[in-house]
Amino acid sequence: MPFTDYPNYFGWLLLTLAALGVWSAPRWPQRTLAALGLIALLVACGRFFPVLYGPFYHLLPYFNKFRIPVMILAVTGFATAVLAAHGLAALQGADAGARTPRRLAWVWLGLGAVLLLGALGPGKGLHASQLTSLAAASGRGAPAPEVLAAAWSLQRADLLRIGLLLVAAGAATVFAVRRTPARRAWLPWVLLALAAVDLLGVAGRITHPERGLQQLVRRADGGAALVPAGELVRPAARRAAFRADPFLVEVERVVGHERVWPLGSLAQHNGGMPAGLRSLGGYQAAKPAAAEAVRARVLIPRAPPVASPPGSPAAT
Repeated sequence: MPFTDYPNYFGWLLLTLAALGVWSAPRWPQRTLAALGLIALLVACGRFFPVLYGPFYHLLPYFNKFRIPVMILAVTGFATAVLAAHGLAALQGADAGARTPRRLAWVWLGLGAVLLLGALGPGKGLHASQLTSLAAASGRGAPAPEVLAAAWSLQRADLLRIGLLLVAAGAATVFAVRRTPARRAWLPWVLLALAAVDLLGVAGRITHPERGLQQLVRRADGGAALVPAGELVRPAARRAAFRADPFLVEVERVVGHERVWPLGSLAQHNGGMPAGLRSLGGYQAAKPAAAEAVRARVLIPRAPPVASPPGSPAAT
């Protein structure tokens, strides 16, 4: 579902700077941020890490209303950004003969070299093997060669982009280590610019997923081919074109507020919006547990009754 599709990308530059922030200044604010980021990362696993998520879900007040665990990664992102700033400050303020900047530079150069070698060397075969294994594990046939080629093209572009950014960061740090005034003046800005390029390279795909999408079609000879996908985003209809359903207008008048939890065919209907109703039907992160119990009882006949008044049969 769109609102549960919550990709997160931090990048090697930010992660290594955040690690430097914890290592170089191990005081309680940095330790607290690191602990919060790690706990949030584990909680985001949800039912796949029940050792932590289970007690939180059952014991913490209102935590059971938090129905999309992966969204807690916003805490991890905040902690990473703050710790990366501490790491950048530590890198800028290091002494001329300090080993930390040199070590970090070699880490970046090494990671960049590995990624570049993967893009130019055996990475293609490993990538195709992984995709084929994933398809087999899900009970599907092997991806078409055209699909594998397109997937590798995207993967290779990412490896080259990230590898070059890491090599540039490492080279800039090595150069600045020998010139303390230069390091204090321009190295932080260079690293921030490289991190921005790294993040924007991913952010564009999330904010504009319609760009560059392809779909697999059959050629006249029976083979497969990739062609640009059809348009996904269409101009929105003018507000004046919407007409409120008289029934829903009456519902809004009777209810007296905008929050409605419909059942049946109206659960996934957006017709309440012109009438001033905000429908929270279906899978909704902010939906009360009581409304979900009623909806489950309607959709699942074998579910337990939601009420059993004294002296009367169980309500269904």
